[in-house]
Amino acid sequence: MQRYKLRSYRDRKEMMGTFTESSQQDLDTGKTILEQGIIDQAIALNSEYQTVYNSWKVAYSLRRNAVAKHEERVSELNSANSDFYATLERRSRRLKEPPGVIDFYKAPVDRGRPRGTTQKRVLQLAQDILEGEPQAVAHNFPAMTNPSAEEIQKFLDKATETALTLTQADRNYQEAQQEIQAITVRVDIIAGDLYRAFQTATHELTGSARRRLMRRYGFTFVQEGKDLEVPVEEEENKPPVAEESPNPESGQSEPDPVVATVGEGQSAVGENHETR
Repeated sequence: MQRYKLRSYRDRKEMMGTFTESSQQDLDTGKTILEQGIIDQAIALNSEYQTVYNSWKVAYSLRRNAVAKHEERVSELNSANSDFYATLERRSRRLKEPPGVIDFYKAPVDRGRPRGTTQKRVLQLAQDILEGEPQAVAHNFPAMTNPSAEEIQKFLDKATETALTLTQADRNYQEAQQEIQAITVRVDIIAGDLYRAFQTATHELTGSARRRLMRRYGFTFVQEGKDLEVPVEEEENKPPVAEESPNPESGQSEPDPVVATVGEGQSAVGENHETR
């Protein structure tokens, strides 16, 4: 059995856009297949969906860029922290400084180097350095250089700035996500109505002939039980997530699939309307 499939927001955008374009051509020639009422409903909803989709896409792109920029800044801060502690370790050994000096920076007592294994840990290490430097200097130990505490502060300021940008981008994305989820339910309903309307209007056609006709209006069909998963290569199905890692290549998570399928003779529309 062949089933039509809507796997993503992009699928819905393309399907509704193609239906609108083909239906408009039919209206211009005076040769429509479906009733005027359902055509008008679909065309009106298409206009609304295109606007919501474009806003969602912008929010998605801005959030993805904000995630990448923040991870880049945190990675730079992590490298600066590592250099600072490495320099502190070498100086402490070379000058045979007492163990107490590294305590100011909350370094391990065995003179090892603290590791920034998460973003939170990287930011905390920078704070430890900035709080420990004036204490060490006040106890007559030389200020650190290459990098200095001032340089650590600059890297921390940049990471803090991108964190604020990411927070706002994340908020905007969540709002856009809620909007497109709501309208996606309506699109799936009208898609199901259109599917059944085509079945009724073309009942004299064979199944294959009907599917060829419906493809002109944006419907995509697959063999039942095959290729029903969301394609992982689709960018929009992988919204960016700020990972708890200083590594900018730490990866992104995927939401639940957005798949609506209907087989011939079925009345159900959506299998899952939600994404995270």
